[in-house]
Amino acid sequence: VWLTCAALLAAAGCNTGTAAPPAAPAAAHPPQVGFEPAPTRGYILISIDALRADHLGLYGYPRPTSPFLDELARRATVFDHAFAQVPSTLPSHMSMFTGLYPAEHGVFPPSSVLAPEIRTLPEVLLHAGFRTAGHTEGGYVQGGYGFSRGFGEWTDTPYTDDTDVERTFGRGVAFLKSIRPGERFFLFLHTYTVHDPYWPPETYRKMFWPGTPPPGAGEPSGPHFAAINSGLAETTPEAVEYYKALYDASIRYVDDRLRQLFADLEASGLAADTTVILTADHGEEFREHGRLVHTQIYPECLHIPLIVVQPGQPHGLRIGRLAQTIDYAPTIYDLAGVAPPPGLPGESLKP
Repeated sequence: VWLTCAALLAAAGCNTGTAAPPAAPAAAHPPQVGFEPAPTRGYILISIDALRADHLGLYGYPRPTSPFLDELARRATVFDHAFAQVPSTLPSHMSMFTGLYPAEHGVFPPSSVLAPEIRTLPEVLLHAGFRTAGHTEGGYVQGGYGFSRGFGEWTDTPYTDDTDVERTFGRGVAFLKSIRPGERFFLFLHTYTVHDPYWPPETYRKMFWPGTPPPGAGEPSGPHFAAINSGLAETTPEAVEYYKALYDASIRYVDDRLRQLFADLEASGLAADTTVILTADHGEEFREHGRLVHTQIYPECLHIPLIVVQPGQPHGLRIGRLAQTIDYAPTIYDLAGVAPPPGLPGESLKP
């Protein structure tokens, strides 16, 4: 099944038919020749779980879900066709950490653990002299699966509420404040705020659905969505629009938290020497193909954002080539000037 997923994903990247992702808006500044990303002291990888690319303004979405990310994209490198290897939190994140396809790292729900001989991104960076920290919200990004390996500092406090992102990002900021002059570092941050259940703070819920829930709308949570997918519960087009509005409100809430995180990075004095990579592990479907959440291999579930913020970049760039989550670790190795483990199928996106 996983090899079939990979084959379908490869086809999706080449096919110009209806399965292709929507065209991205024109770049704020046309690409220019001559920008060579330089190694930086710090690297921050941020994963917003379940964030589909086409629900962000920078990928053409009409709702104002992402004013900060849209602003950030004007001075960053945006990959228009970034894809997850599989729409599942655990194997997708492990592909980010290893540069391996899911069939190669072999870590699948509910209880697989990464083999000890497979080296992870934080392990390689720690061995190269980096200070490393990772802060997640548990679930399928718990340390026991192998994610905590190589981190000098690690927390995976389980998700309880969408506002947990403030705690998670706050731990990341505390780590940044502890960085000593000249020290190189890697920070990984992960949040479930955009993932179901869709229930951001009330101020945000009202942004895109100011009234009461529509008739027949159930709880915007995984168990209810699973019941709809399996035919054990019914839904209506209006209820699906309600779920989508709450999902968009969660994105807007995270967007504001990212604005604060970047402000804190500036205040730490590290922004001028830190590369930040923002992405997701998979997207989300709202019955475009008959189901909710992320159980199928369509662009809605596989097309993810990929934004690279590099200090000294003179203009925004839009990159049209295919990018995959297996490319993230090789890219960070290349940017940092660190030798990667041999035999990785992922490729550096630095060129």
